[in-house]
Amino acid sequence: MPREKQILLKLCFFYPEVTVIVLQMWQNLPSEGVKHILSAKSHQGKRQFLLDGKVRKRDKINGIFNTILFEPDDLKIVKEGPEKRRRFLNQEISGFRPEYHYILRDYEKILNQRNSLLKSIHYEPSLITTLDVWDEQLIQTGVRLMNHRIRYLHRLNREANNLHQILSLGKETLSLSYLNNIIDSLEELSEIKKLYKKRLESSREEEISRGATIYGPHVDDMIIQINGKDARRYGSQGQQRSAAISLKLSQIEIYYDNTGEYPVVLLDDIFSELDEHRRKSILSLLNKTQAFITCTEDILNDGEVSQENRHVIEIVQGQAQVINNN
Repeated sequence: MPREKQILLKLCFFYPEVTVIVLQMWQNLPSEGVKHILSAKSHQGKRQFLLDGKVRKRDKINGIFNTILFEPDDLKIVKEGPEKRRRFLNQEISGFRPEYHYILRDYEKILNQRNSLLKSIHYEPSLITTLDVWDEQLIQTGVRLMNHRIRYLHRLNREANNLHQILSLGKETLSLSYLNNIIDSLEELSEIKKLYKKRLESSREEEISRGATIYGPHVDDMIIQINGKDARRYGSQGQQRSAAISLKLSQIEIYYDNTGEYPVVLLDDIFSELDEHRRKSILSLLNKTQAFITCTEDILNDGEVSQENRHVIEIVQGQAQVINNN
């Protein structure tokens, strides 16, 4: 089975809009002598994932096949609201920290239950006596989530800035900071449980009125700055694109340090609107790992990728043609 189908499998794994036809692909996944067959299919209108022929939940497959995907939509991490950045954090941390997925799942369940209770209290005030139990669960799980995010952002801040400095020829500094409504600075981290409880207690009346939880990691954000200015508000299109690329491709070293293996990198139209220096810098970085690149122009003639390390397929009028296979 052609290795290019890894891209399709990755897409159907994360994105619900991928068609059923794509779900028929599968791929052998070798890793340090270990071989698995990972596949996807449609069953009664629902998507299923199989590991070695057995149906598995998505969280059971995390870590089997580590990949990094960059697509044009990733610009929204920089350009749009906090939800996009929380999704980025959740996906990337879950990739090499499978326990994070379970913590996130538990937190979302507790949050939904607590929100339902807040709505009920509005009509049946006596239920307020049960809120303390949910507060404690929310605090315990929420703090674990925030600790994971803080540790991850500490490493990501360093790696993403290193790459961004290369892409910008040292002219720009990329910095990331963690924003939540529990603590005002990392110096308060040791007191985070107490502060979290205090926030929940002081906001009860407002939360009951709204029927929603105000404080917690579900409203976190990651602030992205270029040379000290908010990239979302003040960054140019080119700066925002470079920042998004730095965020995604800096994962290569983070994944390697956490798993001992470099991930497969999937790049969809990453080179459009990039100058020659940025293109060469990205291609040089990709020499560490296997990469799949889709683009509308030839970007391999600059010598950054040797002939023996490239495999080019051209799509002409819907037909795939192998250009070289060295």
